[in-house]
Amino acid sequence: KFSQSKAKDQIQKICQAYVDDGVVLSEDGDSLPSDKYAELEQTTGASEDGSTLVINPNWAKNGCDDVNNPTAMDFKAVGVEKCQGYFMQAVDGCGEFDNPNGDEYWKWGGQNRAACVFWNVNAQ
Repeated sequence: KFSQSKAKDQIQKICQAYVDDGVVLSEDGDSLPSDKYAELEQTTGASEDGSTLVINPNWAKNGCDDVNNPTAMDFKAVGVEKCQGYFMQAVDGCGEFDNPNGDEYWKWGGQNRAACVFWNVNAQ
């Protein structure tokens, strides 16, 4: 399990890096460099038991929900806030929920399919 607020902070850092670097995911094979963002995408600081929190986007044409069928995800064009929102949908589902028991570490993660990308956030 992981902390919602710590995951959100880490996601903000990842999205900022993607935007600053002009990362583009596309169906033509452009993807994230395999190791450039590894430290941001795999962190132990957000998980209850020291397990790794893995955060990453993956191009997925079958994940397209846009009638325009975009061929790329340009993070600079999307911006940090929208990027963070896509990832947080994987964490929170349809809304930002508070844990009824008041625990800090209670999220399990998931996947959000939006804009031809699978937005993954999982504790492993």
